[in-house]
Amino acid sequence: MKNNILFAVLMLVLLPTLHSQTTKHNILDSFSSSFWKTLKTPGGSRFALGNSGNLFKQVAGCNDWEKVTIPSTVTQSFRDISFPSAQTGYISGVSGRLMKTVDGGTTWATVNTTTTAALVSTFFINDSTGFISGGGSGGKIIYKTTNYGDTWQDVTPTGLASTPYELLFANADTGYALCTNGEILKSTNGGDNWTTIHPASSGISSIYAGCLVNDSTIYGAGASGTIIKTTDYGQTWQTLNSGTTSFLWGIRFANDSVGVAMGSSGKLLLTIDSGQTWNPQNVPYSSTIRDISWENEHAGVIVGSSGLIYEFDYQKDHHILLEEHFCAPSDSVSYYGWTNNGIANANEKFRFDNPNTNGVSYVMNSPFAVFDGQHYQYNVGFTDPDSSYLETPSFDASDFDTLSLSWHEAYLCNYLGEVYTQIDVYNGSSWIEVYKSNGVEINNSFSAVYTQPNIGILAPRTIDITELAGVSNAKIRFTYYSTNNSTFKFWWAIDDIIVSNQRTDIALQSISALPGMNGSCSLSANEDIQVKLKNVGETDLYPIEFSYQINNNPVVTGAYYDRLLVGQDTLFTIGTEDLSTPDVYNIKVWLRKMNDFNTSNDTLNTVFNSTAPLGLDLGNDTSICSNIPLSIQNNVLNYDSILWKGGTNIASLQIDSADTYWVAVTKQGCTEYDTLNVSLKGNPTLPILSTGANVDLCQGDTLNITSSTDSTLWSDGSIGNSLQILQAQNIWAIGVDNGCYTNDTVFTSINQLTKPTTPTITTNSADFSFCDGDSIILNAPSAIQYEWSNGSIDPQITVKDAAQIFVKIADANCWSDHSDTITVTKKGAPQQPVITANGFMLSTTVSADIYQWKLDGSNITGADQMTHQATANGDYVVYVALNNGCAKESEKYNVIGTSINELNHNLFSIYPNPVSDQLHIETTQTIEKVEILDISGNLVLNQKPNSQKVTIDLQLTSGIYMIRINTHGGINTSTFIVK
Repeated sequence: MKNNILFAVLMLVLLPTLHSQTTKHNILDSFSSSFWKTLKTPGGSRFALGNSGNLFKQVAGCNDWEKVTIPSTVTQSFRDISFPSAQTGYISGVSGRLMKTVDGGTTWATVNTTTTAALVSTFFINDSTGFISGGGSGGKIIYKTTNYGDTWQDVTPTGLASTPYELLFANADTGYALCTNGEILKSTNGGDNWTTIHPASSGISSIYAGCLVNDSTIYGAGASGTIIKTTDYGQTWQTLNSGTTSFLWGIRFANDSVGVAMGSSGKLLLTIDSGQTWNPQNVPYSSTIRDISWENEHAGVIVGSSGLIYEFDYQKDHHILLEEHFCAPSDSVSYYGWTNNGIANANEKFRFDNPNTNGVSYVMNSPFAVFDGQHYQYNVGFTDPDSSYLETPSFDASDFDTLSLSWHEAYLCNYLGEVYTQIDVYNGSSWIEVYKSNGVEINNSFSAVYTQPNIGILAPRTIDITELAGVSNAKIRFTYYSTNNSTFKFWWAIDDIIVSNQRTDIALQSISALPGMNGSCSLSANEDIQVKLKNVGETDLYPIEFSYQINNNPVVTGAYYDRLLVGQDTLFTIGTEDLSTPDVYNIKVWLRKMNDFNTSNDTLNTVFNSTAPLGLDLGNDTSICSNIPLSIQNNVLNYDSILWKGGTNIASLQIDSADTYWVAVTKQGCTEYDTLNVSLKGNPTLPILSTGANVDLCQGDTLNITSSTDSTLWSDGSIGNSLQILQAQNIWAIGVDNGCYTNDTVFTSINQLTKPTTPTITTNSADFSFCDGDSIILNAPSAIQYEWSNGSIDPQITVKDAAQIFVKIADANCWSDHSDTITVTKKGAPQQPVITANGFMLSTTVSADIYQWKLDGSNITGADQMTHQATANGDYVVYVALNNGCAKESEKYNVIGTSINELNHNLFSIYPNPVSDQLHIETTQTIEKVEILDISGNLVLNQKPNSQKVTIDLQLTSGIYMIRINTHGGINTSTFIVK
C-alpha cells in the first residue's frame, strides 16, 4: 500500500467540523524554513517551494518529499510556481529570480527577467505567454513575455503604488492583479494595459492572495483577516466575515462552494457555502499556513513555515502525526530521519527492500523495512545472534490524549520461541514496551501472519500507544531479536507505519457455550466456548489474539483472523471443551498482544454450572395473530426462581408482538434457559363492502353485497367475496387470513321497503290500434320514475309501429312489478290522394271506400266520388277513407278562371281577348309589374315595364290565364284566353 490516502472522488455535502484530518508529510532532506507555495501540475506531479532556493517534489504515490536539484548558484527564496502544461513550468522568487523547466520539473534553468524586484507572483497562460509581478527594492512591476521568457515587456501601469501580489487570468484576454494596498487592477487586452477597478482608498486592507473560481467569481485575502469576493467580473466587491483578524497568506477554492483561507499561527478557515461562513479548523500545529493544492473537492496538501507539509481532509475526523511507507529509497542501511542500528553486529540493520527469497512471497509493496537473518547468515557471513532496531524521528503528540499505532507486518516466525519482535515508545524520558510477539500463537504453535488466507498481510495491526499522549518529542522503536542459529533463519518485514489520534479499543462482551448456554445446567462433552467481541474504538483491528483458561487447566491460546471493523461485533468459537461432568466451571478469557485504550474490558470471567437438566421447554417457535395474545409458560413447576426477558418473574407470559422470548429458571443453584422465537402472521385486510352502512332493499328484490377481499367472513358464516340478501337483516363482515382476524368489523343494515302498485297502461285509442302512418299515445300512472319496455323513461310514449308494450314505475324507493303487456296493432290506410285536372274536371286515382271533396276547407255537398267538376275558384282537396276508419287527404289544388271578367276600361285597356301572339295593355297609370299565371296558379310570365303602354309577346299554349297588373294604385287582376 503506497498511496498515503485514497481520496474519494465524490463530494459529500457535510457541515464543517473542528476535527478535520491532517496527515504530516515527510521531508527527506533537512528543511525547516518556510514553504510559500505548492502546486499539482497538469501532469500529476506535486511541488512545494520555499526559502533559500528550495524546491521539493512529492514521491509518486507516497507522502515523502524529495528535494529537486537546482543549480547551486540559486539561493534566492522562491515565492510562486506556475505550470501551464505537464512539461513546462516556471518558479519565481526574490531578486528577480525565475526558473524554467521543460521536462516536467526534473531539471531547471535560469530565465533572465531583466528586473531585481522580488517576484511574488507568476502566472503563465500557456507555455510561452506569461506574467511576473513583484515589488521591493527592484520596484513595483508587472512584466509580460510571449516567447517563453526570452524577452520581457514592462506592462506596469503608470503610478502603481503597491506590489501586485497575486496575478490571475481567467483567459488569454482577461486578467486581474491584487495589490498589497487593497488596489485591484484589471486587463481586458491580454495584460498589455491595466485599469484600476478597485481603488486603494476603498478601505480594504492589503491583499496578499487571490484565486479565480470561475470567469466571474474571484476571492482575495490578506491583512487583518480580510476576505473579499466579486461575482460580476470585478465590478463590485463585498467583504466577507472571516471571523478572524489574523493575517491571511493564502486562499484557494476546490470548487464553487469549498475553499480555505490560510494564515498565521496555524489559521485554517474552511467554507463549504461559497464564502458565506468560514469555520476555523483545529490543526495540530501553530506554524503559518501559506498555500494548499487541492487533490479533490475535500482534501489537499497544505504548506507553510517551519517546513510544514500536511495533507488536509475536512471530511475526516482524526489527525495522522506520523506516516511512513518507506517508498523513497531502493535499499539503504539508513533512512531519512530514522535511526537504524544493529544490536548484535553493527552491520546487521534493517534494509529497505526485499533482499532475500527465503519464503518472502507475500503481498507487500516494495520497498519496505525488513530484517532478514538469513541474508546476514549466508550473504554477510555472520553466525552469531542477529538483532536490530529501527527508530522513528521524534514527533509532537503534545496536543493529543489518545494515540494509536498501526503497521503492516510479515514475518517467518520461530516455532521454538527463539525469535520475537518488540515495539517500544519513548515518552520523552524513557522507553516503554507496548508490544512483543514471536508470531501468532495458537496452543504453543507459532504461525506467520502473512500465511493466513483470509486477510493476511493486507490488514494492518493496530495497538494503543496512549503512553505518548501529551509528549512533544515522542518516538517509536521497532526491534527484532533472533538467535540466528544454524537451524532456523527468520525475518521480519514492516511497512505502512501510522500514528494517529484514533482510539483503539476491543471489548470482550460475553462468553457462552453451545449447545449449552451460559449458566446452563445441561452441558455436553463438546461445548463450543464462544466469545462475543466488539470493536468499540476508532480503528479497524486484525488479528485479535486471546487466551482462555477453565478452572486450573492449562491456558489455551488462539486468534481471530477476520478483520473487525469499527463498530462491528462478532461471535466466534475460541475452543471446544468437555463440560459434561457435573461441576462448576470458572472460565476466564483475556486478550493478548492487544495494547488498547481501555484494559478494563479486555478480560471476562464466567461461571458454568453443569448438573442434571431441569427439563425447561417453551415449545417450538411459532407465529401468532397480532390481536390474539399467546400465553407461554414453562412446563416444570417448583423452580427456585423464574426470570423472563424484560425482568418479569411470573409463571406465564402473555405476548402479542414478534420477538425472541426467553426464560431463565433456577433450581438448586442451576440455571437453565429456553428461547421461543415468535413471529407475527400477516394482518388480514379489513374488507371494504360495496354497500354503505344502511341499505334499502325493496320487497321481493335480491341484493348482492361484494367485498374487496376474497378472505371475508360474513355474518351467515360463509367466507368469500360476496353475499346475497333477500330480506331485511343486519350484516357484518371481517377479514380473515391464516387463522387471524381483523380487529375491526364492517356492518351493514338492510331495510325492506314496499313496492308501488303494479301500473295499468291507458291510451287515446279505444282498442290500442292506429292507422298506418299515424301513431298511438300510451300513458303510465303518475310516478317518480318510469321504465318502458322500449327503453323510454317518460310518463307518456308515442308508438308508431305494432309492438308488445309494458311499463314499470318507481316511487322514491322502489320499482313496481311491470304492468300487463299490451298489444299495439297497426291498421292499413289508403294512399294519400293526388288531384289531377282536365280543364275544370278534377279527379284522383286512389281506391277507397269513402270520397269527400272540399273547397277552401269545407265539404262540398254531394261531392263523394272519385271526380268533381270545379264551378268556382279556390283551393280544392279530396278526402279518402277505408271502412276501418283510416283516411288520407290530398294536397290543395288551386282553381282560377271559372268566370272571365273584363277589366275596368275606365282604368285599363287589355286587348285583344282572346289573343294569339301579342297582348296589349294601356292605362293612365305607370305599370310597374305584369304577372301571368296558368289555371293551376303557376307563374308563367313576369315583366317590369315601368310604362303606361305595354306589349307582351306570348308563347303560351291555349287555355285560360290570369293576369295581375301592379301599379302605384294597387294590384288589378283579370283573365284572358289564349287561342
